[in-house]
Formats: sequence, C-alpha cells, structure tokens
Amino acid sequence: GTVVGLLLGAVFGGALLYVLSPSRPGADFKSLDDLRQQMVQRDDRDLKPDQGVSLRSIMIPHPSDEIIYTLAPGLNVKFQGVPVRTNSFGMRGPEVTKEKPPGVYRIALLGDSFAFGWGVEEEKIFAQVLEQRLTALLKGVPTDGRRVEVLNFVVPGYSTFQEAALFSERAAQFQPDAALVYFISNDYGLPFFIRDVESDGKLANVVNYVKRAWRKDTPEV
Repeated sequence: GTVVGLLLGAVFGGALLYVLSPSRPGADFKSLDDLRQQMVQRDDRDLKPDQGVSLRSIMIPHPSDEIIYTLAPGLNVKFQGVPVRTNSFGMRGPEVTKEKPPGVYRIALLGDSFAFGWGVEEEKIFAQVLEQRLTALLKGVPTDGRRVEVLNFVVPGYSTFQEAALFSERAAQFQPDAALVYFISNDYGLPFFIRDVESDGKLANVVNYVKRAWRKDTPEV
C-alpha cells in the first residue's frame, strides 16, 4: 500500500521535479535551498504551446523547511489547460477577507493536487463544490442568515506535514471553525523527493526510492 501510494505521488510530484531540475527529470537537489533556487528559475519549459504555464510558474519558495513552497498570490494564468487564479493570500479561488464576517461558518480545506483540481475548472474544484452544496443545504433552514465559506489552502504536491505547518502559520489566522484535510497514502512522506540514503543525504527523485523499496535490496530504504 505504501509503495502504491508513493507511485501515485510520483505521478504528480514528477511533474514538479521535471520543471525544477536543471537538465533532466530525476536530477538531485543538494538541499532544500537548492530546490528553492531552481523553483524561481525559468526556461523554455515554463511556457507551453497553448500559452499555459508550468507548475513551478505558479509556486513561490517558502523559507520554512516544513512548508518549502506555496502557491503564488495574484495569479491569473492557464495551467493544465484550464484558467487558474489565486487571490492575494495565495489561495486558488476568489478573494476573501482575513477577518471572518459575522454569521459565517468557515472551513479551511487542506490537501494536494487532487483537492487543488489538476486540470479542473475552478467552479468544479472541491472547495467550490463543497461550498455550493453546503450553501444549498442551508436554503430553507432557519439559520439566522448564517452561511458557509470554504477557504482553499490546497497546494499541489503537498504532504500532511506541509499542510499542518501551513495551517498553523496561515490558515489559523482566518479563524476557521473546522479544518478538512484531503489525505492519500503518499502524504506520509515528502511531496516529490525523498532523502536518499545512498547519495550522501541529497534529496533524490521519489521514483528511484520506490524502485529500491520494491526490490528490497537496500535495508535502510
């Protein structure tokens, strides 16, 4: 189960690793700082034939080693074939206020590429659909004007440790009444790379890790 989960994560994480690596998919990063430097570089892989942008084009480095990177704020781009916008707080979706309005029940949504909506239009992503459905359920119910607001703190490639750190640093400031975490089995580990016990502590492609785990020829792995 764990290996299958890592393989699923590699599908999405490999895309980010590809656009970050200086020469080829699977290149190692010497450190998280090296990763952050690669994240802000641009080359011909960052603008697609359909005028869309790469994954690293919508990310910005974060100084915390528990968060590593976040979605860039103020985006209005084409990504994976669909329009993607982020608000001033780096959430995919419309603008919101940090102060919770009176009568609002806030849900902080945390997750990875699945919850982000990989190639999915904004009106069909989890955050929007959840908010719409909960709002519809409240129609006709005496709620004294209360409404539901789902705040989208989802970031592609995230693992649970990043989501927890992002909640503590950012989402908690928005006074959510509940937190909803989208979890899949590869969320136990690093999002798209893993510490390689055979490469002097460098950060290595998760696919290589999975291959060695499958072969069972490296006890540490």
